[in-house]
Amino acid sequence: MLFAITLATAIVAYSTNSLSIVFAYDECTPSDVVLGSQNQVDVFSSFYEPLDCNTVGNLQISGADIIDLSGLAQIEYVQGSLSINNNASLTTLSGLSNLLGVA
Repeated sequence: MLFAITLATAIVAYSTNSLSIVFAYDECTPSDVVLGSQNQVDVFSSFYEPLDCNTVGNLQISGADIIDLSGLAQIEYVQGSLSINNNASLTTLSGLSNLLGVA
């Protein structure tokens, strides 16, 4: 699984538990985010929050063990498509309560 946040000049890559994160520094222009497990949802905020970004590109949330989206609370805008599927255990979207728009 991959989520990337593109921020312009330098690129730093980090990966943990099959989660890859790519950062470039300058301005906050997030790329696509694909989350396939609860661990990835939880880890997302620890890398994304310090950047003070509230926008992602396309957002895909798909994983049988995903039950809580609170790790995505800082997301306010999706500049592409939002896809939530294959989440039979997910009973609420309250973690996306700060979402203001999907383009």
